[in-house]
Amino acid sequence: MDVDTRRRLGHLIPIVTFFLALLAWLGIWLFSVDLSIADKQMAALNLLAFTLASAVTLLIFELGRGESIIAWKRG
Repeated sequence: MDVDTRRRLGHLIPIVTFFLALLAWLGIWLFSVDLSIADKQMAALNLLAFTLASAVTLLIFELGRGESIIAWKRG
């Protein structure tokens, strides 16, 4: 894999992380029958907050290297 391909894949990591968080959040709601509603809410919010924090951290890390996602999309 060349450097440009790795750079493009690196920009997708925060987006993929966010959508995985949404899928996990839906999974908690749909498949955890033994939990009360309050437990489901707390687990889902904790998972969502952690994953969003991870996505933001990765995004800041990518932008901190001097690479702009907007410039990458423009070509």
